[in-house]
Amino acid sequence: MAECIIAREAAAVLASKFESQFTGDDLRRGFQLYAEGAVSHAWLGGFSIVHGIVKDGRDVKLQLDLDFFEASECGCGERRCAHMAAVFFTVYAEHGRPREWLDDVLALRFHQTGAGSASSEGAATEEASEPGLRGRNGGVHPASPHAGAAHFRPEGSADSPERWPEMLKERLEELQRRHSGAIRIDIFHFTAYKKLVSIADGWEETAGQLFKLHAALYLLVRMDRHFAERASDYSAAYYRRVTDDLYAWFAERVRDAAMRIDARELKAGYRRHGEAVARMLRSGWSGEPAGPFDWAEIGRFLWSSLLADTGWLEEDRRVADELLSACGSAGARAARLSAISAHLNWLLGRDGEAMSKLKHPDLAPLPLIATYIETLFHSASWRRLAAWLEFSLPYLRRASADQFRRIIGCWREYALRQGEERRFMDALAALLPRSYPQYADFLLATERYREWTDFHLLNGIPPGKIDRAQLEKVEKRDVRLLFPLYHHAIERQISARSRASYREAVKLMKRLRDLYLAAGEEARFRLFAGVTAARHQRLHAFREELAKGKMLE
Repeated sequence: MAECIIAREAAAVLASKFESQFTGDDLRRGFQLYAEGAVSHAWLGGFSIVHGIVKDGRDVKLQLDLDFFEASECGCGERRCAHMAAVFFTVYAEHGRPREWLDDVLALRFHQTGAGSASSEGAATEEASEPGLRGRNGGVHPASPHAGAAHFRPEGSADSPERWPEMLKERLEELQRRHSGAIRIDIFHFTAYKKLVSIADGWEETAGQLFKLHAALYLLVRMDRHFAERASDYSAAYYRRVTDDLYAWFAERVRDAAMRIDARELKAGYRRHGEAVARMLRSGWSGEPAGPFDWAEIGRFLWSSLLADTGWLEEDRRVADELLSACGSAGARAARLSAISAHLNWLLGRDGEAMSKLKHPDLAPLPLIATYIETLFHSASWRRLAAWLEFSLPYLRRASADQFRRIIGCWREYALRQGEERRFMDALAALLPRSYPQYADFLLATERYREWTDFHLLNGIPPGKIDRAQLEKVEKRDVRLLFPLYHHAIERQISARSRASYREAVKLMKRLRDLYLAAGEEARFRLFAGVTAARHQRLHAFREELAKGKMLE
C-alpha cells in the first residue's frame, strides 16, 4: 500500500469528524475492514484530500476532504460508511492506536446514552460531543455535551444570507493560499465549488439550493474579474478553452440550483436570500472591466425563472441604465448593458424602451427578438406581439434560417388567429424572395388560389420549381388554374432556342396534356399544340422534338 502521511493535527481533526458523524456500526465495520487489510491504497492528493481504495467485494474508491469534511464522498453511494472509516483508521494508525480509539469512542457513547446496544448508537451519533484534545491513549474526549456535526457549519449561515459573500471569500482565500499556485485554474475552481457548497449540507432544501446558487455566482464573478484583468497572461487558445469550460460548467450549476427552488416560496419565505442572490448577480453583469462570461444570458435565465420580482427587476433596470449612461454608447460593455436593460424593460412590459436599447449598433438582437416573440405568442399577449413582429421586420433579412422560421411561424399563426392575413402577406411580400416558400404556402392556406397562380406567373416561376405538394393541392382545387403556368413555361423554354430547352418544352406539353384531359378539355389542348407548332414551324429542332414526343398529328 502506498504510504499516506498527514500531520498529527489533521489526524486529530479527522478523528473528531468520525466520532461525531459516524454510527458505531460503521466504525466497527470499518475497523474490521482495516484490520483485514482491505484498504489497498491510500494517499494524500491535492486540495488536502485523502484518496482511498477499499476492497469490499469490489474496489470502492473514496475521498476524505480534510478541509471540508462534508464534501467527502464514497463510491458506494453512502454519505457516511464503513469504507470511509477503514481509510480513516489506516491514516490514524500513523499517530495513534485505532483499536483503543474505537474502544474509547464506543465506551463514551455508552455512558452518554445509558445504553450499550448497537441500535441506540445510531440515534446517539447526532448528539455525540464535539471532540477536543486527544488523550494519552489516543482516545478523544468531549469538549461540550451537545456539540455535533452541525458545529462544523458556521452558526446561523442559512439565516444570514448577507454574510454569504464574506463567508465564501474567507473560505476561498484559504484554499487559494494552500493550493492555487500548484493547480490549474479550472480544476481549482471546480473543486473549490464542491468544497464551498458542502457548507450547506444539512440545511433546509430551499436555503441550501440558494446557497449553492449564490456560491456558483460568486465564483463566476471572481473568475470573470480575474480573466478580464489577466487575459494577457494566457495564450489565446488556452484562454478561450478554459473560459468556455468554466462558464459552461458554472452556468449549469446556476441553472440546476435555480430549477430546484420554488419562485413563490422564495418570495414568500426567503426574500432576503433572493435579494442576496440578486445582488451577487448584479455584481457580475455590472462589473468593470467586462470579462469573458455571458452575464446577460445568466441574467435572462434567473430573471425569468427565479428573480421575476418587480422590485428586484426595477432596481436592476435602474442600475443598468445608470451604468449605460455613464459609459457612453460605444464598446462591448455598452452593448452588454444595452442587452440587459432591454431584457429588463421587456420583462417589465416596457416594450418601447426595450426596442430602443436593442438598436445598439454592436448588438445582434434577433436571438432576443425571436425569444420575445415566441414567449408573447404562447402567452397570447397579442397587442405586445404585434408590436414586436413589426419591429422584427427590418432584421429578418439578415436572420438565420432558424430565426426566420421561428418568427415567421409565430407571425403566421398570429395572423390566422387575429384576422391579420393581409398584414402578414404584406410583410412576406417585403421579404421576398427569401419568404417565397412561406408566401406561397400562406396563399393556399387562406384559399387565395387565383392569387397563388398570378404570383407565380408574375415572378416567372415554372412548375418544375414549385413545391409538388402545392401543385397537387391546386390541381385538386381547380386544375384549370395550372394551365397558364404551363403555357408560359413552354413558351419560355422554346424562346431559349436550344435542343435541351426544346426537349423540356415537350415534357411540359405532355404534362399539360394530362391536365387538359383531367379537365375534360382534350380538344382545347390539341388546338394549343397545333397553334404552338405552327407558330414555331421554322424551328426545325423543335419540330423534331415534337415529333419524337408524338405532339404532332
